[in-house]
Amino acid sequence: MKRNKALREHAILVEGTTSSRCGSAHGVTRIAAPARLDWLRGEGEMRHRIRGHDWSATPLGPLERWPLSLRNALTMVLDQPLPMALAWGPDLLTFPNDAYRPLLGNKPNTLGRPFLEVWEEVRDITEPQIAQALAGNPLSFENARFLLPRGDQTEEAFFDYSFSPVRDETGAVSGLINTAIETTARVLAERERAKDLDAMTRLHKIGAMFVRKGDIAPVLAEIVDAAIAIADADMGNIQLLAPATGELRIVAHRGFPQWWLDFWDTVARGQGVCGTALERGERVIIENVETSPIFIGTPALDIQLRAGVRAVQSTPLISRSGHKVGMFSTHYRTPRRPDERSLQLLDLLARQAADIIERQAAEIALRESEEKYRSLFESMDQGYAECELIRDPDGRATDLRYIELNPAYERLTGIPVAEVLGRTVREVIPNFDDWWIATYDRIVRDGRPERVENQVATLGRWYEAHVYPRRGQRFTVLYEDITERKEAAERMKVLVAELQHRTRNLLTVVSVVAERTKTASSTLEDFWERLELRLEALGRSQALLSRSGPGVNLSDLTRLELAAHGADSESGVHAEGPEIWLQPNQVQMLGLALHELMTNALKHGALTSSGGRLSITWGKHDDERIWLLWEETPASPPRSPPGRRGFGRELIEEVLPYDLDAKTRLEIGPDGVRCAIELPHF
Repeated sequence: MKRNKALREHAILVEGTTSSRCGSAHGVTRIAAPARLDWLRGEGEMRHRIRGHDWSATPLGPLERWPLSLRNALTMVLDQPLPMALAWGPDLLTFPNDAYRPLLGNKPNTLGRPFLEVWEEVRDITEPQIAQALAGNPLSFENARFLLPRGDQTEEAFFDYSFSPVRDETGAVSGLINTAIETTARVLAERERAKDLDAMTRLHKIGAMFVRKGDIAPVLAEIVDAAIAIADADMGNIQLLAPATGELRIVAHRGFPQWWLDFWDTVARGQGVCGTALERGERVIIENVETSPIFIGTPALDIQLRAGVRAVQSTPLISRSGHKVGMFSTHYRTPRRPDERSLQLLDLLARQAADIIERQAAEIALRESEEKYRSLFESMDQGYAECELIRDPDGRATDLRYIELNPAYERLTGIPVAEVLGRTVREVIPNFDDWWIATYDRIVRDGRPERVENQVATLGRWYEAHVYPRRGQRFTVLYEDITERKEAAERMKVLVAELQHRTRNLLTVVSVVAERTKTASSTLEDFWERLELRLEALGRSQALLSRSGPGVNLSDLTRLELAAHGADSESGVHAEGPEIWLQPNQVQMLGLALHELMTNALKHGALTSSGGRLSITWGKHDDERIWLLWEETPASPPRSPPGRRGFGRELIEEVLPYDLDAKTRLEIGPDGVRCAIELPHF
């Protein structure tokens, strides 16, 4: 805002010109600029395609007639490493940058097509969002879910994306910028981790239930529920093997009518899917019961179809000693096959179920099951903690004691388990957040498990926890460190905000410079030549700012401006100084000042003829202020300087002091030009 005010308060004029306006009774008349496409030069697939596209048949018209606001917005988008697309004009014609193109997949001819047509498959979602952006309201979304056609099928995809309005020279919104980063892999990975965590939790719960209750019936019901959840199934059952008859009998089930249960009450070897799996001693998967030899031509097919069963998998329960003890099966309402990860987890469940069933009859099986539980407990990637709330005499929860921890605790907190077990959390972690104690208290009182996430400020880490109440004041926590995920999300927010800020700032500066250049120009050709050169100078500064690193080096800024004007040591130019890093606002305004000084040197100063000399030096004072000295020594008396106060002088003597808190001194005389600039170093 300070920079905008400075530029608007000071009438910036073009050197050596007469101020005039070309207009009509209704305002300024826009006249097509000369056919120069320097603003679009550079490498990149999309730049090449834009230059080669026939725009004359579109509402935008030929490239050379495009407004400056469109050129600047498009240049900024094409220069960005992030996936971005500009949508411009009433039809929101699409201009993706190179990083955005992979998001388009095999969509044909996206360049110049209306944005809503390009993304027709998600129009019902994006159209109201775009309407808000066109009303001047920027929007951003995280992990938004879409169903997109990719290849021969429709796939689920997730994106972090935003819509930012772009304004033209009049201040009206003429387009928008869509920034989109696909997060599908991350979301699916998190979903898989959540599914794995749920499976591990169920496995742990099943093992703990038997130890706690000593009754196999509820354990079998939990096994069925776990199998259905792991396999994403609709129905399921578990059967035990009767050693005397070799038949399978249903002992727990979910989702079946009684007549179905009566039909499958007992199953012999080779009968149905479960009997076939028992006979083979391995899992059997039927992806479609209507095409399976196991069912075709049998009464079982009609039974399955009546119950809504279209696919089945049956997994034998084989104990560690190699004995077949039973079978669990999952059933689906649509033809399908469980994925490999689900099958792996079903194998874990089958082994645990077999152990539980076998240890019903023998103490040794019980010990084997406990060993398996401990192995699983200790190898879990997630942290596991069994805790007990500590209350004061008034019944308020004030602390908690660690009863049991797995080895992952040390990895996730940095505190050895041996130093924690049996102690209270406030002894282990001073100033432990009261939020966690209050949350555990609420879950224990309510008796319902919850998933929560928050920061442990003392450790400086974020955690996601699944909390399960147990008997009395005890509860179990399965947790993982999500600090990196939180920090990544925050970095993305900062990056988008900075990009939006730079975009608005650059467009404002361009608009003001264009207005002042127009006011001070006597002819269209004069206006266009000066404005284009100044915009190129701004573009060079922006190119430096877009690079990664701590900032922009004053040396790079100076040498880039000299190179842009073809000035080097052979033409009498000397530039020297140490590495000094500039802030973004300093880069933009100082780059303009160097451009104006160089333009003056070429037109009126030392570089108008051979033999002239230009020296540019810079450094830092003891008080850390940056200094830059520009000295011209002409070979002969200089040409007559401009008769009026020009853009460059006003920029140096008034705008830099106001905008950058700079001290400046500009001297122009028969002996040459001397310009000294000092500004703070941040």
